Amino acid sequence: MSTTSESGIASNLGNFQTLTGFCQSFGIKYKPSNPLISLDALNGYHQLATESVDAVSAAKPLADRASDDREIVFSPLNDIVTASFNSLRSCGASPQVIADIRPVVNKLLGRRASVAKGETTPVNPEEPGAGAPKVISASQQSFDSKIEFMGAYIEALKNEPKYIPNEEELKITSLTALLGNMKAANKAVIDNSTPLVAARSRRNQLFNNPDTGLVAIANLVKKYVKSVYKPKSIEFKKVSALSFRKIS
Repeated sequence: MSTTSESGIASNLGNFQTLTGFCQSFGIKYKPSNPLISLDALNGYHQLATESVDAVSAAKPLADRASDDREIVFSPLNDIVTASFNSLRSCGASPQVIADIRPVVNKLLGRRASVAKGETTPVNPEEPGAGAPKVISASQQSFDSKIEFMGAYIEALKNEPKYIPNEEELKITSLTALLGNMKAANKAVIDNSTPLVAARSRRNQLFNNPDTGLVAIANLVKKYVKSVYKPKSIEFKKVSALSFRKIS
């Protein structure tokens, strides 16, 4: 399937408007029997398509802002979890407790249990300030997963009475507050992305429907003009030169 960028969508709209203008200039010779390509229908299609593009443009900034805000909320997670895990290791917790909690930490940091051949060595959660690993193809790094693992990590810390750090950001209350912010930020993305997804779906349907979409209608107009005028006529050359491509 041919696709276009956002600029391609604008090109489709502009070309469709030009196509409609050409048809109108043909005067009484433009009298299709198919109501889908009447002048009124063409003007209506252009209006609906324009409104659908405007709806996407209106919804996108809100979704983008929510996504950016979520990135900010989640950005300190790796450093905080790394520091918290090292604090746990230094508080006198038993080796068994450390071993039990380590898999959750590894998941939070996107660390594999073992390194696949040819891949970069995963991040060491015992190194303060360690960033996310370069190889994350098999890790569970979705935001939903991070929220799930963070909740499990906090619950594990609650069961260790020796984990009582003096550092404010490492206290369970602070970790719990961070988890709450993560959940809120993730929900905001979902709430703001839903209208964008719906708007894009409607826009794409208006452009791409194989029977009634803008691209299909434009091709019907070209065929009709070709039937009224000769294939080598100036009229047909004008409309055939206009490009229409399905969008994604």
